[in-house]
Amino acid sequence: MSINLGTFDLLNKNLQDSERINLVYFGRKFNSKEVLDIVLRNARFLRERCGVAKGDSVGIMLPNIPQCIFSFYSVNAVGGIANLIDPRVGHGMLNSILKETNTKVLFIFDGIYKKFKKHLPKGLKIIVCSAYTYIKPISFFSYFQALYSHETYFRDTLFLGPLEKNELSDGDGEDCAVYIHSAGTTGKQKTVMLSSRAINSISEGLKETILGGRDINSVDYSMLMVLPISHGFGAGVCAHTFVANNQRVILMPKFVPKNANKLIKKYKITHLAGIPSMYRKMAAEDNFVESVQSLEHVFCGGDRLDQKFKEEFDKKVSLSGSKASIEEGYGLTEVVTVCSVNLDNTPPKKGLSSQGKAIHGAQFKIVVDGVDVGFDKEGEIYVKTPAIMSGYLNDEEETKKAMVDFEGEKWIATGDMGKLDAEGNIYFMDRIKRSIKIGGNNVFPAQIEQVVCSLPFVKNCCAVRRKNEEGKPYIELLVIEKYPEANAEDIITKKVAEDIIVYAVPRKITKVDKIRLTNVGKVDYASYEKEE
Repeated sequence: MSINLGTFDLLNKNLQDSERINLVYFGRKFNSKEVLDIVLRNARFLRERCGVAKGDSVGIMLPNIPQCIFSFYSVNAVGGIANLIDPRVGHGMLNSILKETNTKVLFIFDGIYKKFKKHLPKGLKIIVCSAYTYIKPISFFSYFQALYSHETYFRDTLFLGPLEKNELSDGDGEDCAVYIHSAGTTGKQKTVMLSSRAINSISEGLKETILGGRDINSVDYSMLMVLPISHGFGAGVCAHTFVANNQRVILMPKFVPKNANKLIKKYKITHLAGIPSMYRKMAAEDNFVESVQSLEHVFCGGDRLDQKFKEEFDKKVSLSGSKASIEEGYGLTEVVTVCSVNLDNTPPKKGLSSQGKAIHGAQFKIVVDGVDVGFDKEGEIYVKTPAIMSGYLNDEEETKKAMVDFEGEKWIATGDMGKLDAEGNIYFMDRIKRSIKIGGNNVFPAQIEQVVCSLPFVKNCCAVRRKNEEGKPYIELLVIEKYPEANAEDIITKKVAEDIIVYAVPRKITKVDKIRLTNVGKVDYASYEKEE
């Protein structure tokens, strides 16, 4: 299948002759014809009433409600760029994003609009989106809310009729389709530019990897979309890979673990995508085992996966009768968030968990000082994939650092340390910037955490860089215990020295009740290191 077409064009190609259910939201089901009709109606409004043309930025600041999917494709249908913005950002960050991207229109969630309204720039066209528009009978409230409001609501954009085929954008797969805001490969806030080709290649790559040659029309897959569309995995994998391949997405605007389990059971969901903390919360609920029998694939990324927890999770899933297990993956926003997945359940090696083999179309190399060092050697992970970004917006210098010419082709220098084995499995070690030089040896906090979390009395831990009075670095390990262990420090010290290296042994071990997390559930390493 060609990936060199617009994201809407791929959607239209695969859905136009179908009546399958593609979206489910609080019981409201949208079939293929409805999805295309709403997208094309909204697209006409964007073009005729908002003046959106090829290359214009349109902000999408929405939780997982139907309008986030419709607007994602309608913007592409008129040649615009979907500027995906996390609804949790502050007004200062929002205005910075809108200014940098020269955004013309903003789809904004009504639950936050009042807070942001007075801070939004003049001239910005606003389309307010309600969580209730497609929930019956509450949708009547949304109808009257829009009727007596001076604002433009999403419902108001659907009355002009759909765009015709000859009115669609004449762009191709190389046109920029999406802006995603990321810390980048160097840890600095950047706007990643992703083409339709990049987004489509993730859809195609995952499809081929999971199906293994089977026809997509022979399966009935469904994804519980918990990750937000403002996240690359939410947009590229949860949404586009499933909707554009004429499969089904069940939208969950707010993550509630027990309710997520109920949705899996109710809709016989086959696929999940999430981060470790999300799966911990789901597995802790008393309705987990009874709910997950339909699962086939459970993708996991975004943070360190404790192998002990993976075993516990997989065991609970097996009790339901499902053969699914957590499949850890590796990726970054610059390649639409995924380039490998551990479908084979490859076990850890020397304390390092495997993120599996490259997905269809992707390739890894391990590089040191510009040289491919081959297998089982430490080095920077390089990735080559058709899902490669177009660059960072307005930042040519950082683009050149991340997109490197290697062996005559463009690769992403990820900024991550790792290894590659002879079977093609990748092993992520840590961010290069997070690695610590102790006694002339590179020490990787993530590797320490993985080894320590394998101990039965350890619930979670975080390895933090510290400096002594002479300015020399050492490791402080913050540990949450499952149960009290009198010899905890001795056991941890011995385990780290034996499984890694003596230089990786934490100089200080501190027992804590909780470990700080970011607003997306990842361990907030940066906040600890700022304490010094």
